[in-house]
Amino acid sequence: MHPPKDQEAVEWYLLTTQKIVTLQQALLCIEHYKKRWTIERWHYVLKQGLRIEKLQFDTFTSLSNAISLLSIVAWQLYLLKKLAEDYEDISADQVLTKIQLEVLGKQSQKKIRYLQEALIRIAVLGGFTPSKKQPLPGEMTIWKGYKMLSLIVQGYKLANPKKYGTG
Repeated sequence: MHPPKDQEAVEWYLLTTQKIVTLQQALLCIEHYKKRWTIERWHYVLKQGLRIEKLQFDTFTSLSNAISLLSIVAWQLYLLKKLAEDYEDISADQVLTKIQLEVLGKQSQKKIRYLQEALIRIAVLGGFTPSKKQPLPGEMTIWKGYKMLSLIVQGYKLANPKKYGTG
């Protein structure tokens, strides 16, 4: 690869069990490796946020079903963060429900238009304080905020039975 003109080339090694003979195979291996961080963050949410290692069930089937469900939740939380980071202008209503946005709007006293705004409002519910050093929250704070948002949404539905039924 070619470094910028004013930079010295860096040599690094990626150890793999894959047979690499061509440049195309090497580039494909690098692309696969680049996805590792996404997988690491997903596991982090599963283990630290959703605490799947603390689950206790009597049967393997029950445990397997719980892990399957929580895997989807972990992916949704990671995807929420990733979309907000990568696409500043994505509309919040493309990802969140109408009632979630209504609750977040009431909580922040302003209409939430973009996903990044919604993500910050969700994280604030989990204890996040935006700053120049850390403008966007991490996965754990998002999870704490999302849990809180879910509870508030349920309470909001119960407080407005004519509009939302009984929850």
